[in-house]
Amino acid sequence: MLETADESDVYVEESTAAELAELAELKELTELTDLWTRVLDELETQLLLEDPAAPNWNPPYDLAPMPESLRARAATLARAQNLTITKLRESLAAASAELATLAPVRQTTQAVYLDVMG
Repeated sequence: MLETADESDVYVEESTAAELAELAELKELTELTDLWTRVLDELETQLLLEDPAAPNWNPPYDLAPMPESLRARAATLARAQNLTITKLRESLAAASAELATLAPVRQTTQAVYLDVMG
């Protein structure tokens, strides 16, 4: 009977170790998900503000691979960012074209007088 108790203790210890390892893995995944959620929240907020004076975003240096559960949200955010980039490029092109039409007027080097007296 003594051997059975020893085998049972070993099984309980192995079972407990496996459960602890599983809990540790779950905790790590939860922490990783929380970190990625904060990162995505920050990026979404910056995108929604559309503030050109907003500071540049710098990713955390210790960012681990994204959990699968957040990939759809990240893909949606990436599409929204690409749409914003496209709009900004179009706006920049329109402003550049408008400035180009004004450039000849600004490049006048001689004085121009207007005779208002006739």
